[in-house]
Amino acid sequence: MIPKLPSIFPEGASGPASPKIFLGSSPVEASDVYGSLSTIKVNTSRKGPALATIELTCFRDEAGRWPIIDNGYFRRWKAIRLEVDFEAFSQHLLTGYILKMTPEFPEDRAEAKLTVEIQDETALLDRQQKERIWPSDGSGQSVSDDFVVRAVANDYVQPLSLSPYSAEGQISRTLNQSKTDYAFLLERADASAYEFRIVDSEIYFGPPRLSSSAQPALLVYAGGDTNTTGFKVEDSADAPEAANAAATDAASGAVNDNRITPDLPILGDVAVETGDGVAPYELRVAPQGDLSESALRALAQGQINEASLSIRAECEIDGTLYGHVLLPGQLVEVDGVGDRYGGAWYVDTVEHELDALGYRQKAVLLRNGVGREVV
Repeated sequence: MIPKLPSIFPEGASGPASPKIFLGSSPVEASDVYGSLSTIKVNTSRKGPALATIELTCFRDEAGRWPIIDNGYFRRWKAIRLEVDFEAFSQHLLTGYILKMTPEFPEDRAEAKLTVEIQDETALLDRQQKERIWPSDGSGQSVSDDFVVRAVANDYVQPLSLSPYSAEGQISRTLNQSKTDYAFLLERADASAYEFRIVDSEIYFGPPRLSSSAQPALLVYAGGDTNTTGFKVEDSADAPEAANAAATDAASGAVNDNRITPDLPILGDVAVETGDGVAPYELRVAPQGDLSESALRALAQGQINEASLSIRAECEIDGTLYGHVLLPGQLVEVDGVGDRYGGAWYVDTVEHELDALGYRQKAVLLRNGVGREVV
């Protein structure tokens, strides 16, 4: 057994957020390790894998064993699930696998520790390079990206599901895969400037979701209700206003310009200013290989939509006062920063840290409009 040590996380108090760790394919809460837990850090993103590190203090018992290391809690490729407990409820933080363990035994035995590195379920899709042609049935029929995503999701022992909000992506006559499933799906996401992530065994493959319902509000300068301790905005004019998908006419060889403007819902009352009398800034998307004109337009639409999210904010959140895990790829309301920047924002990335000092979240938020829109 691990020596009984005081936990760094409050127990029995009303409200403080604390971590929960579940281990194994049939998850069992690892309550025995909480007394040795030092820090949990988790990075989540709307486009990439969620990554985490757990740092634990190690102690040697009377028999010369190191229970945190030797008792089998942490092993390579062991399934792990992290949650945040807010007492009234728990919220998912990360589901994944242990990829690396780093035990350290310095001269001062009291400073011995174990660091565990974790990646979400995208790690499963990045193990084997595969050579295959889609559609794999040899039918010669066109294949859509979402068909490929569904097929890949079903390839695994514990199948992943596809979010009902996912989109079709490109439609291709054939697709050649010569890489891991994860790298291939990232490539297909890039072909439409889509987001691709896996959260709690569900794949999202689609455009930014600026019409989703909002998460609980971030409150700045709200007296006793304040849950956001810092909020910084970058409102830069150096962003393209349109994309030009130049396509070559097969018959004449002439290059046709297709000007495409953003079509995402506006977060705010009006889109960001373009500047009177200022030459327009256009993103040029050149033809790529045998990409059809419609596929090129879809790619250009995705790229200009992404570029339109040109107002960026960085914020620091007291996770206990906020009382929720802030999720990337969803909206959040911001209150207390005035009319221009108050209202709905799109969550890009979130860094979570839980330790003896509490629960902190650092988020990057994006916006394509100004004014106020209540979600």
